[in-house]
Amino acid sequence: MKKTAAVFIVCILIAGLSGFSGCKTGAADGILTGVKWILEAIRYAPANIVPIEKTFSLLFQKNGAVDMEVDCNFCGGTYLTGGNNAITIYTGNCTEAYCGDDSKDTDFHAALNSASQYEIENNRLIIYFDNGSLEFTSR
Repeated sequence: MKKTAAVFIVCILIAGLSGFSGCKTGAADGILTGVKWILEAIRYAPANIVPIEKTFSLLFQKNGAVDMEVDCNFCGGTYLTGGNNAITIYTGNCTEAYCGDDSKDTDFHAALNSASQYEIENNRLIIYFDNGSLEFTSR
């Protein structure tokens, strides 16, 4: 994992300094990237679905950045994609407003930090994590 992060950082530095764009940081540009993905549910098991009533969203940029709305906070981060729809998401700095006891912000961050794969079908994004999935629709 540290090696992947180091490779990603080197790619970003090279790209920023030389205009090089050979590092793969987004998948299927125009599908994953440039679309605001709105979280609808966190699925822990087929019978354990947590519907989301507040705003949680992801906006993947072509340069490997990801903008996040996490309940009442905003975050930045980075992501890497690979073969077989692999994805790694690194959440970065966030505003730190208190969103209430019923917020799912901790669950959302934990899921993103353990993301391993994704799929896109019919304007829906599913990100798989250690013990479930995040289900998004596009806007």
